[in-house]
Order: sequence, then structure tokens, then C-alpha cells
Amino acid sequence: IRKWKSEAKKMVGDVDVVEIYGTPERRKKLWEQNHVIYVTTPDSFKRDFEKYMNNSYFKNLFANSIGCYDEVHGLKDPLSKRSQAFTRWGPMLKYRWGMTATPIDGKLETLYAIFRFVHPELFCQPKRFYKKTGFFKYHVNLDFWGNPKSYNHIELVRDKIKPFMIRRKKRDVIDGLPDIITKEYCVQLSTKEKKLYKELEKVGKFDEKKGTKGKLTILSDAANARFNDTNLEVVANVAYMAMMCDSPGLIDPEWPEESSKMIALTDILEQIAEDNKVVVFTKYKMMVYVLQNYLKWDSEILCGDLTIEQRVAAQERFLTDPECRLFIMNTAGKESIDLHGIENEDGEWLDGASYMIKFDMMWNPAVNEQIDGRIDRVGQRNKMTVINMYCEDTLEDVGVRVKLLERMGINIKVLEKQGL
Repeated sequence: IRKWKSEAKKMVGDVDVVEIYGTPERRKKLWEQNHVIYVTTPDSFKRDFEKYMNNSYFKNLFANSIGCYDEVHGLKDPLSKRSQAFTRWGPMLKYRWGMTATPIDGKLETLYAIFRFVHPELFCQPKRFYKKTGFFKYHVNLDFWGNPKSYNHIELVRDKIKPFMIRRKKRDVIDGLPDIITKEYCVQLSTKEKKLYKELEKVGKFDEKKGTKGKLTILSDAANARFNDTNLEVVANVAYMAMMCDSPGLIDPEWPEESSKMIALTDILEQIAEDNKVVVFTKYKMMVYVLQNYLKWDSEILCGDLTIEQRVAAQERFLTDPECRLFIMNTAGKESIDLHGIENEDGEWLDGASYMIKFDMMWNPAVNEQIDGRIDRVGQRNKMTVINMYCEDTLEDVGVRVKLLERMGINIKVLEKQGL
């Protein structure tokens, strides 16, 4: 919200902007004050709306207002409490505006949830959404468990949203933005890691007769106990396999060795970190701390444990301190932080990171693009390089990468055709 307050000043000058945050009592008092622009977070707004925003004062406040939701793809599930709150708020407003770089997120359900706020009449009511009527009847094929597996008649969705959607590609509207180069970096597991991975594939399945999972001979007893205590068999097994690709130490603290991927990351940084600032992304919070302690370069981190003040301080030090070469983050920073550069107090532009290393990749192409966007922004002056690391012959190789291609195909069908 602090960023949007500064952006509002840039756009419309000395305008009255208030940041709505803090305790419920403080937020209510701020809402009741007369301001031009109110800036708050989606979760704070959801709680405030549910509590007292149906009274006459707030109805009058919204009646002639513009409601703008930044990162509107956060609505996602049309039956979530957040989505339902914004769907009820929408008709109170004179105008509704949603902004996002990821309107589809690889799934039509996300697009549907967005338009429940932006244009409620465009698609069917939420109660019909998950039934074989309405939206699902025409567009969604379900798997055995009732989850969406593929989509039909995507062109009809595209035609419906076209009059209400303005799409701009970054490089079509920003002059002089440097090129971005994407490289794939394949890591081979060590013999010991391969053995562990194969055991996770083979014996991680639940044994109904024994009422337990198989024992992983290569892990410590403590790690085996946690493994057998996990009830969500399939999900947990995939999670263990994914974490193991980063470092077996994530699932077994007694693992004695550094991982092959950590060694490979060191090799990459040896070549680039002396002359360039580098952002390293991992989806695991624990891995953020592991990498900070393991890597020799001076670094800052960002994860969910940090307060807003700590995040701002980490960002500023990374961008202004020439000794700080690395910024290690997880998904907590995928939408909220700029790492490409900063203007100092004298008006001089200081270049930030031009390298992004994804230590592991997300399953969603839209999220991966958001992560890249931390360095691919207005003001970037250097050619950018994104390095995607993955372990050969693992789910990172034949699972994540294949799923990314599938979801990118859905995005292209809806957005790329007919000039959206």
C-alpha cells in the first residue's frame, strides 16, 4: 500500500491519499474520514467489508466511486470469502477496474472470478459455477475427483471478455526496455541423491496392509518418522520429491552433504556475482535461510517472516550497498518488490539486479513471469538473464516443465488470438 500511495502522487500530484491498515478500530476511523483515495490490502478490505460496510455511510461513499483492485487475479476461487466480498462490493461502485499481469493464471476459473467483480453479469452465478450447468457445462471437463482437467469452447470465453479487457504487452508500451534472455540449467543428482529420489518414488506409497509408508533406508530415523506421519499421501510424496531436488536437507536435517543443486548454484554465481547483482528465487522459505547461510556472498533475504519495515530495509540495502551482491527470496516477494534499480537522494539512478536465478520453478507460468518481473521493469538499463534450474529425470524435469507448457497453451488460446 505504501507503493500505491507514492504511485498516486506521481500520477495526479498532491492528492489526498490515506493508507488503511492497522487495528479494526483504526481502519474504521480512517474509512470514516473524508479522503480522495483510500489504499488498503485485499484481506483488510474483506474483513472491513464483512463487518460494517453495508451501512448507509459506506454505501454513499462507494456510490460515485471507482473501485480498483491491483493484482486482481488474487480473487482466484469464486467461492472464497475474499472473492465473495469483492463480488458484493462491485455493484455498489460506479466503476470497477481490475489490474493484473496474470488474468488467466493457466486456469479459466481465475478469469471467471475476476469478472465476478469487474462485470458480474458476464458469466453465470457462483452457485452454478461448480455444477454441470452454467460455466462448467460449456467450458470445463472434470477429472475423477471433480477437478478441472481441460477446457472446451475457449473461443467463446475470449469473445465474451474482449469488449471489457485492455491488454498491453510490456515491450509494446515501454520504449527501450532491454532484452531478456532465458536459459535452462540442468543439474544431475549425485548417486546418493538419485537413490533417495528413487526410494521416494517407490516406497513413499501408502501400504494398506501395514498401515504405513515404506521405510526410506537412506534417511535418518527422525526423517522417516515425519514421512510416515504424513496423511496426505500423494501430495506429501510429491512435496518431498520436489524439496529433495533442492536439498535432501529440507526433509532430513541430518543429511550430511550439500546438494548437487547448491553446488551448481555456486558455480553459476562464481561466474556472474562479482560484476552483477543477482536475485535468487526459491519457493521454500526454509531454503531461503539455507542458501543465505551456505553462499559466501553478502546477501539480503525476503520471506514471510519479515515485517514490512524489514522488507523495505532489505530492498534498499541490496540496491544501494555495492557490497551486497545477492537477494534471496521466496513467493512473498513475487508481486511486491522492485529489484532492478533505485533512484538515490541525489536523483542518481543506481542499477540493481540484471540476473534472476530460479533455484526451483513454480508450476504456474504466470507466477514465474511475476518473479521475473522483479528485475524486468521500467528503468532497467541492462540486458537481463533468467536462469531456470532443474534436476534431470525428476518431477522438475518431466513434471513441472510439462505442466508449465500446458498452462501456457491455455493462456495463449484466450489472450493471444484476435488481438486481446
